[in-house]
Amino acid sequence: MPSFRLAIKPHRKAAARFVDQVHRALQRAFDERPDLTQAAVAEELDVNRSVVNRQIRGHADMSLGRVGELAYIFGYDIEFKLVKPEVTPGTNFFKIDVPVKFESITKSSGSETTEIRKNRESFSEFVSLEAQL
Repeated sequence: MPSFRLAIKPHRKAAARFVDQVHRALQRAFDERPDLTQAAVAEELDVNRSVVNRQIRGHADMSLGRVGELAYIFGYDIEFKLVKPEVTPGTNFFKIDVPVKFESITKSSGSETTEIRKNRESFSEFVSLEAQL
């Protein structure tokens, strides 16, 4: 059985996440307006109702201008801001700075002595931070 791996570049993932957020926000805004129909929105925009359906439901791309028009019709203003990511792309964890405090435990087995170091405080801090995320 052939297998393959699709490699999606980080900038494509970021763009897809942004588009998804916009579509979800428009869906919520439209759903909050039971008095507003797709036909009424289409008439206001001077397009076919199917175009509005595809755009609101995320099955078609739309311009930033159309996003602004839809937001206005739904009774919203748009706020846009760029935010630096806190997570390094490609990782599934957050980098945290934990003070290093080691407790040494010495074990003897015959003539061989092994020193085991455990970072108990740092590990428990890490676990508690991870549980909060």
